[in-house]
Amino acid sequence: MIVFGNKYWTEFGYVQNNLYLCILIKKKQITMKTIANRTSKRAKPFTTPLVWLRKDKRQVDGKCPIYLRIRIWGKEVKIPTDIVIDENDWNKKLKMPKNQHYVTRIDKLKTNLANHLWTEFNTDAEITTQTVKDFLAGKKKVKPEQTPFFEYFDEFLKRKKDYVEPGTIDVYNVTYNALKELAPNLKIADINYDFICKFDAFLRKKGNIDSTRRIRHLNLKAVLLEMPSYDINIKDPYLRFKMPKSSVKKDVYLDTKELDALENLAKNIRKATMSKKDQTLLMFLFGCHTGLRIGDVFELRWSDVDMGKKLIFKKQKKTKGKVTVVMTPAVARILIKFATAKLMKANELVFKSISRQTIATHLRELAIEAKIEKDITFHTSRHTFATNLVLDGYDLTTIRILLGQKDLKSTERYLSGDEQLVENYAKQRKAKAQAKAQARLEQD
Repeated sequence: MIVFGNKYWTEFGYVQNNLYLCILIKKKQITMKTIANRTSKRAKPFTTPLVWLRKDKRQVDGKCPIYLRIRIWGKEVKIPTDIVIDENDWNKKLKMPKNQHYVTRIDKLKTNLANHLWTEFNTDAEITTQTVKDFLAGKKKVKPEQTPFFEYFDEFLKRKKDYVEPGTIDVYNVTYNALKELAPNLKIADINYDFICKFDAFLRKKGNIDSTRRIRHLNLKAVLLEMPSYDINIKDPYLRFKMPKSSVKKDVYLDTKELDALENLAKNIRKATMSKKDQTLLMFLFGCHTGLRIGDVFELRWSDVDMGKKLIFKKQKKTKGKVTVVMTPAVARILIKFATAKLMKANELVFKSISRQTIATHLRELAIEAKIEKDITFHTSRHTFATNLVLDGYDLTTIRILLGQKDLKSTERYLSGDEQLVENYAKQRKAKAQAKAQARLEQD
């Protein structure tokens, strides 16, 4: 190869812009000294393969194998063709076997090898003797960007599990499943601005609100931004994308009338004919009566349930703390719909597996059926449990214990944003304080 300004010469002619060498220099895979040596010797990246009868490798029966010879940056590589012939069947003038069938096989190998090297050269890949060996072994060099995206996502989640909460992994898994539903054979290189817009449209069609779509996009963006650290070259597809805004809404809870409306829908549910939508309704009502988070409801096992003592003992997924739940008649009725002797002995999950996205869709439909004009999510059940305890006159310390929360401030947020609720709670506290004061006076 000879360099002329911004051109360099190969057997294929002049090529503008010496990107190949620039990339090799940048990656420190080749030095200027090496370039000087190669250019001074007028070396080419690779030569045309030549056919060679290996008499030095004559076999016991007197036949000789046919090889190809090619030079990679001046270094010779000998390539076996797996063809063995008698020396008398060799055309010395044409330097090819006399058998036309063998000639066809050799020409095909030469063409395929040359095409492979030329393709590698055009894509700025480094051409070495290993390139030829990999070709002969049937190994194709695949760029990281062409690998399946979900293989990388799986590795990403494995790394995350070491330092993030299980609940965060659950959120990433929801994004993972949504992407897989949209594009099951997604490659890393396929993720561009157009794909992001397509993903956003898919989420909208599924009924995801702005704040939920924002979480899905932030999850995907976090996965993509980590890729350059693992030598995967990908442009940030979110540079031009307008991220959905996170709408700050007051926490929603259901009042007694609304809760009764859902209870009425559940009355006709039978174990034998229970649909996923029926299960969603029962799980939501279970959360309304227990205050358990969605992750804890998903992972509730029959070993956590003591039907004799009418108690549920659950180690919380988020805080790792233990919480004791009183099994009210409403909770017992729900559990009975899922209970079988076989399941309870086998320590199986109480509720069958169902995706969070499906639950979200079902809850929107159930709200319409029950004529509830609120945007409810599964967390609404926990908020409903806590709020109804406040309305029943329980103090915040007791509510904190029943919710399994460590910090009282986390419990106080169930009062924030609702002036009537705060006023009622204050009246209840004042009435209790006056009752205690009156009781002391009477004792004195």
